[in-house]
Amino acid sequence: MKNNKTALVVGANGVIGSNLIAYLEELGDWNITGLSRRGGQNTSKTNYICVDLLNADDCKIKLLPLTDVTHIFYAASG
Repeated sequence: MKNNKTALVVGANGVIGSNLIAYLEELGDWNITGLSRRGGQNTSKTNYICVDLLNADDCKIKLLPLTDVTHIFYAASG
């Protein structure tokens, strides 16, 4: 069965974002991209991207390839 659910979790290293990623990984039918300033350790289900959301150029470069995202979860502060 083809997985067509792809989550983009903004604030992936925070309390809410990291728990959301753990939950989605347990469900087993999600591809996950986690965004944070520090990045993270990639797993078989989650790919982390280190990005400064306050820098438009950094966002354009790093987020432009994310064309398969079906759901966005915003768990960042600030």
